[in-house]
Amino acid sequence: MSEQKIGAAASAPASKGREVLESEMEEMRSRLLSMLTDGEEGRKCLDRLMELKGQADVVPSAVCVEMKDVVKEYPFGAAKILKCRECYVYSTPASSIVIYPVYNPDLSNGGGVLYSTMSSYCSLRDAEENGSTTQEDKDALAIFKNLLALAFSFPVMLFSDDIFAGDCFRYILDRWKESLERASSKLREETPEDIAANQEFRANMEQAYASEAEAEKKSGEE
Repeated sequence: MSEQKIGAAASAPASKGREVLESEMEEMRSRLLSMLTDGEEGRKCLDRLMELKGQADVVPSAVCVEMKDVVKEYPFGAAKILKCRECYVYSTPASSIVIYPVYNPDLSNGGGVLYSTMSSYCSLRDAEENGSTTQEDKDALAIFKNLLALAFSFPVMLFSDDIFAGDCFRYILDRWKESLERASSKLREETPEDIAANQEFRANMEQAYASEAEAEKKSGEE
């Protein structure tokens, strides 16, 4: 086997499909086995075999954040925020959102605003851990946390019209605040009308369960 053929194999494109790579790996393995008496040729084939193995192990990805690029992890309720060298990641058990500081003039600058908000939030979390936050910092941290929670709940709004997104966020925050106030307020005492309505509801449910059980019994007998 000539040196020229070895060189041609070694210069094959790295972007081949997985099946092509695996086929060439098997070919190189067979050639290596037949060259064991020639140490130099065997070494070259083995080097190429290792190259092909490395290429075959690479899984094509649209978005990839390597763990070595993760700088710090911040708990965020049931989710977490990952501060990376070039981006931020909002990660939940079901999905992840990767935010890069990229501005698209054809869309609103929601992505850029979100990136800066996450950066500010993480900086305040660091200050909180170090015990160097002021009351103003604590208030800002609470605001950023609510904004991020909303943004990740409705990410499409980040790339809509700025005014529309702002109005939606303000509306949701107002309704959220009202709901929290209602939940924290003291419940009124039950009136006789409430008690009667609850008793009627329970009686209707018990009757519905009994009818369903009777229907199932008849169906089984048939």
